[in-house]
Amino acid sequence: MAAGLAAAVLVGAAAVGLAAADHHLSSVRQGDHAIAVVLNAPDAVLLTARVTAGGKATVVMSRRDRALVFTTDGLPPLRAGRCYQLWLMGSAGDRPVGVLPAPDHGMTSPVIATGLAAGDWVALTVEPVGRPPGSATAPILMLNLTA
Repeated sequence: MAAGLAAAVLVGAAAVGLAAADHHLSSVRQGDHAIAVVLNAPDAVLLTARVTAGGKATVVMSRRDRALVFTTDGLPPLRAGRCYQLWLMGSAGDRPVGVLPAPDHGMTSPVIATGLAAGDWVALTVEPVGRPPGSATAPILMLNLTA
């Protein structure tokens, strides 16, 4: 009986694990699709800028899709407890997009930002890890998206 109960628990745990993995994979696919849509948009515009802390940011933007893809190369590593935060800034206010993935050899994986508004800028800041998004600290990058 104990063996049967243990097997039932293992089957239940495996089912929960598979459901979580499937949800994660679905989220990754949706993100990859959103990135591909922007990169292949007929109105896609490529912008680059130097980051004051070091490195370079690259943005591919589609006004039609009101979205952009942001990535970096050469960002310096941050001390423990700090992270790179991406923002959209403009007349609609400062809006946090999300935390950049940790740089791997100075490069970050692409991040998608949606909901672009006319006159927006993209900004990059260094923030404490776990701090709820509020107002941005001094940006280390401000890139005008009016190209």
